[in-house]
Amino acid sequence: MFAPLKDPVRVFEKALDDYWDRFSDEVPATACVTDIIRCRFLCRALESVAKVARVLIHANPAPPWLVLVRAKNKFRELDSAHFRNMLFNFRVLCCAECGSLLGNSVLDPCRCANPRRTSEIQVHHEQILELSEELHDHVYYEFFRSKNQIIKADDLDFMIDKQMQFFAEVRSSPVLLSLLILILDQGDFKLPNSVYQLYEMAIDVSITRFVAEQRHYHTLDHQADEKLKREVLRMVQKIGHRNHMARRRVFEHLPPTDPDYGLWNEVCVTGVNGTTVLSFVKVISQLELYQFTHLSFQVLFCKEALDKRQPLDFHAMVKDVELQCVAYRSEQPNLELSAGSCT
Repeated sequence: MFAPLKDPVRVFEKALDDYWDRFSDEVPATACVTDIIRCRFLCRALESVAKVARVLIHANPAPPWLVLVRAKNKFRELDSAHFRNMLFNFRVLCCAECGSLLGNSVLDPCRCANPRRTSEIQVHHEQILELSEELHDHVYYEFFRSKNQIIKADDLDFMIDKQMQFFAEVRSSPVLLSLLILILDQGDFKLPNSVYQLYEMAIDVSITRFVAEQRHYHTLDHQADEKLKREVLRMVQKIGHRNHMARRRVFEHLPPTDPDYGLWNEVCVTGVNGTTVLSFVKVISQLELYQFTHLSFQVLFCKEALDKRQPLDFHAMVKDVELQCVAYRSEQPNLELSAGSCT
């Protein structure tokens, strides 16, 4: 039986994913898609599947205008969805006369004005195909295919188990769950697969919202948007790094002498629930004192700042330590500090 022609949207998706940048010629990438024209053999027994496959491979005599160029045995090499069938791609020459002239060589130039085409013959077990269509098997296949990697059957259980463990961890933590909700609320259903990626995506969503609000008041192009996002991320990394190295949670409004003073004035505007326009920074008093909504944000920003090798603000750190020592001495007037502790 002839199967329906491949959906035009799927043709372009496959051409874009697999062939768009593979060749430097000017031939459209859709010319590489081999299964636009196709037909099916439906077999009621596995023995029939094997028999049809042998006929297609070892046809004798083979028609001169039909040349087998590729065969896939998906009973032996399982894909990520474990769907089983056999696929055969044939080069269909323009005519029988041309096939005789070429001697079945698919590399020689065609001597007719008519082009050659590639078609696909699918050999299915009837019950397997029915179950596949009932379970919408192709949806899962396309999901794993979109990962741009070949997923072996032995690795699939590990991948799913790892993802489920991550979701179990998110479900048990209000902080992680709120970050996931923030990502989903943005309308981007690309899910993170680790806690670190969850934080990265949530921070990006928060900063992107801030940039979108700035775009409402200012005319910004895409490059300006990306530059502003990088500047905001660099600023909070600097604050998190300085705060964590000083072993404190609370930080004050940036002083006018700070290079990021102007940017911080835009960020620290109080929004809903006592947070700033950045959802991971909150106001804790009317005295312009702030802290990250959870210590984990501060740790992450400190780590990223160290990864980028941002220079330490030793002056600010020393001042913070001196203030802490003075406060501690006032609480413990009879305490004798050893040399080199807090002098």
